[in-house]
Amino acid sequence: MGRKSSKEVILDAAFELVEEVGYDGATIDAIIARAEIARGTFYYNFKSKEAVIVALARHKFRPLAERVEAKLESGASPLDALEVMVGQTMQWNLDHPHFAEALIRCSQTELGKSLPPDPNNPASFRSFVAGLIARGQEEGSIRDDTPAQMLAVMLTSLLLHGIAAWLYAPTKPDLQVWGQKALQLFWEGCRK
Repeated sequence: MGRKSSKEVILDAAFELVEEVGYDGATIDAIIARAEIARGTFYYNFKSKEAVIVALARHKFRPLAERVEAKLESGASPLDALEVMVGQTMQWNLDHPHFAEALIRCSQTELGKSLPPDPNNPASFRSFVAGLIARGQEEGSIRDDTPAQMLAVMLTSLLLHGIAAWLYAPTKPDLQVWGQKALQLFWEGCRK
């Protein structure tokens, strides 16, 4: 295996730090020190710590997307694929609460836009969800009077709010139950 790119080294260092010391402790200086890179190298690859968190979210989402795609290729419906995706997404957040918090905190600070900053980026979670919804629309199981991207915004917003409630509410909801209930209520509104 070849040497990691400076971007990969930064992502690895940032993820380790967020997991160890949380979002606030994973400062740009700490990321630079952990990655053993020059400050200019950091800023060549990322404009901010928030941009690193967004890139990490997309990087960590890739394996999940591949599993969901494999499920679709084996004949699963888009609804079944979304159910798998929601369950695994919520489990990943349960397993990585410091990163979940970093993602929630960055979701409104990356240029004041909600994640992902570019909803048309095929690497984004929201665009992936929109693709699954579009497949359901094409097969006739999901209403087609609302664009898939808009439905994806609605579903991902429900999921992000569940994660935020789990992180910050005095009585924490069961994140897996929240995800499944959000998906169930969402589908009741958009089934054809």
